[in-house]
Amino acid sequence: MIWLIASALAYEPIPEAVVVAVSAGGLDRVAGALADVMPSGFAIGAISGEFSCDEADPSANLAFAIDALDIGIHIDDLGIIPSEGRLDIAMYGSIDSTATTLAASGSCPPLTDLTEACGVELSTTPIEAHFGLGLALTNGVVDATVDEITVTLGAITNPVSDCTVSSAIGTLLGQNPLALTALLQSQIDPSLADLGPTIETSVEEALAGLIIETSLALGEGEIGLSIKPTEIDIDEDGLELVLGATISPTVQSACVPTMEAPSGIDTPPILDGVGPGDLDYDIAALVSKPFVDQLLFAVYQQGALCVDAGALGGIALDTSLFAPVFGDAWSQLFPESKPVGLLVAPVGPPTVRFEEDGAPIRLDLNGLGLAAYAALDARETRVFSIGMMGEVGLNLTYTGGSLVPALVLERPMLQIT
Repeated sequence: MIWLIASALAYEPIPEAVVVAVSAGGLDRVAGALADVMPSGFAIGAISGEFSCDEADPSANLAFAIDALDIGIHIDDLGIIPSEGRLDIAMYGSIDSTATTLAASGSCPPLTDLTEACGVELSTTPIEAHFGLGLALTNGVVDATVDEITVTLGAITNPVSDCTVSSAIGTLLGQNPLALTALLQSQIDPSLADLGPTIETSVEEALAGLIIETSLALGEGEIGLSIKPTEIDIDEDGLELVLGATISPTVQSACVPTMEAPSGIDTPPILDGVGPGDLDYDIAALVSKPFVDQLLFAVYQQGALCVDAGALGGIALDTSLFAPVFGDAWSQLFPESKPVGLLVAPVGPPTVRFEEDGAPIRLDLNGLGLAAYAALDARETRVFSIGMMGEVGLNLTYTGGSLVPALVLERPMLQIT
């Protein structure tokens, strides 16, 4: 039975509750957000092998072993260029490494029985990488796909330190000064090119926060709220992300009439990098009227707008207090003083309007009433009521990096009946 009630109260899904659009210029300006989820490095395992000093002499070899080391990636700049169905990423920065040890031994005539351990550390080396990033939706979950990563690595300087010229490593570098550099680069290049799955996972985990499943305790019950992506569009104008929503209240309060919830269908305006008044934007967010109206309706339906005004004020009211206002007729109804209860209750749910002039957000109060109740003829009776129709404005001011809301109450906007 409980399941049937909950099912009946669930509203029509809203496929386009919130639309977030990032223009082409905005993508380039917010590239730091993508840089924050990029891999910060990778590990290279231990490397070992042999270098031949003389191809004619099989015994003229130097054996070497480099312990494992970690490569750090440092992003200095990241550019994003949108195109049809994908984002083209250009990354500029540098790499370096932790310090590790290189050991070598062997014979390289005329030197024999060479052995030594030296330090190895990759100094700051420029790097440039290019790749495409595609974003798609699977059952509301964002899937990221990275295509082939093209990497250009700057010249790696000699990474070896603390070695003598007559040592095994000094001899090796004398034979081939770039031997160790080439060896490290042979390990670094494919590791950088194979970072695609790591980038995909990082982006997907960051975007997983777009899926919201929560409940809000309001009025006599809870309002279930489910938000998840329903559409992603990428073209040369930028990226547009559409979030759908489902609102599920749990209670129909007895203090308000039962009625049908607002429709969840609406067509938001198209964003192409230019907002109202030909204003260019970096990031724009659209909140649809059906989404706000359904939230307001859920608040109304669960009795959150019904308030016991007498209890809220902490004072006891009785009929004698209203005799000077209503005169003899009131005194004849209540010859003896009786407790009075005051209840604020809406006749209909509030709805929202968006305006370009004045307060941008308007809440239409569709009959907000103050009713007084007292015992009359052995039953609780509404003895008078005051109705209010009109609207309340809401201004949003961007100050100090935050949106600051402010209510706008104007006399012509409200009618008391």
